Amino acid sequence: MSNTSERSINSAKPSALALSTWLLLILAGLVTLLSNLDRAILTQLKTTFTTQLGISNSDYSILVTAFMVPYIGMYFVVGKWVDRYGTRFCITFFLTIISASTLLFTFSHGLWQMAALRFIFGAASAGILPAVFVAVTKWFPVNARGTAIAISAPLGTLGTVLAPPFTALITLHINWQMAFCIPGVVGLGLASVWYLVDRSPKIVQIDKKDSYIKSILRNKSLWGIFAARIITDPFWFILQFWQVAYFQEKLGLSLSDTAELLWIPPVGQAILGIVLGWYSDHLIKKGMPALKARAVILTGLIIFTPCIFIMAWTHNVHVALIMLILIQFLGRGWLGGASLLASELVPATSIASTISIMSALAGISSLILNAAAGNLIDCFGYSVLFTVTGIAFPIASYLVWYNYLKSKSAT
Repeated sequence: MSNTSERSINSAKPSALALSTWLLLILAGLVTLLSNLDRAILTQLKTTFTTQLGISNSDYSILVTAFMVPYIGMYFVVGKWVDRYGTRFCITFFLTIISASTLLFTFSHGLWQMAALRFIFGAASAGILPAVFVAVTKWFPVNARGTAIAISAPLGTLGTVLAPPFTALITLHINWQMAFCIPGVVGLGLASVWYLVDRSPKIVQIDKKDSYIKSILRNKSLWGIFAARIITDPFWFILQFWQVAYFQEKLGLSLSDTAELLWIPPVGQAILGIVLGWYSDHLIKKGMPALKARAVILTGLIIFTPCIFIMAWTHNVHVALIMLILIQFLGRGWLGGASLLASELVPATSIASTISIMSALAGISSLILNAAAGNLIDCFGYSVLFTVTGIAFPIASYLVWYNYLKSKSAT
């Protein structure tokens, strides 16, 4: 069921890897950092846009949808691009577009100009995840990938850590436009550095009669993890786009308060994520099949599901903050674990395509819910929305257990 043996040297140890490999990993993390920072800035300014620009919840949903539609749609093609043209060209190209659209957002006027730039931003953002993931799987053997992903993920998470204090500092002392201008300029510079440093060769693919989308969707071994992502991703996107507004509008925090507090959950979940990644690789080094090790990790994350319901209904800021740490750990653990699990089920030449198609299918369900999120919050509030979407995790854990742990081929 797993293709790991076809492309990995299981006996390799992280300590034996070249220093340049670890440096590339850090650079990949910085690419994700800029992508996440650019995405999170808009989230931080949601309430500011409401007071200064008259952006309502429904208007904000339009901005979210403007990002998500191309983000999801491009997933159907970016994976094939990464598999065909390699990470050097693709990451440089995607990061340049992301940074340019973020920079131009500085000069936008009105809802529809903002929406147009978020559309461009979303289209390019779709390529970052599969490209960075492929880079890591090429540089690291199977028994070091969980650790490598866990190390690069905190760098990416640092974007969401920096977003609250960075956005508040720049907005309160200068203006909100500069909060977009600065990372846009930095991103253009980082894109140039990536192009100079990444010398990874292209992955040569063999032409097939069927389209790559059909071939991936016909792989029945992927259906369980696809279904799990389809039902859990809506909650993750709801959390990303609405958590700051939840703390401001329900729990009464100001923009400066969120700057002081909301960097803590990403740091906490990043630390927990490194431990989780190490343990996943540890299971493989002890002799557990890679497929089973990834599935064990995913199903075990179900124990954090109650944290969603506690955060949804508490009125205590500190309780909500602690729960958010664990919820972000749950969400990040699911995203990384699902990608690793999927990568064990396909050949190296179709990893990016598989991750992209999985993300696209999951994104469609997320798009539908997030498009209606503003109206749902107006009608039912944040608590009901978080509670209903959070129920998906126990169902997804069952799907993983049934398809990858109960299966004899995973033992």
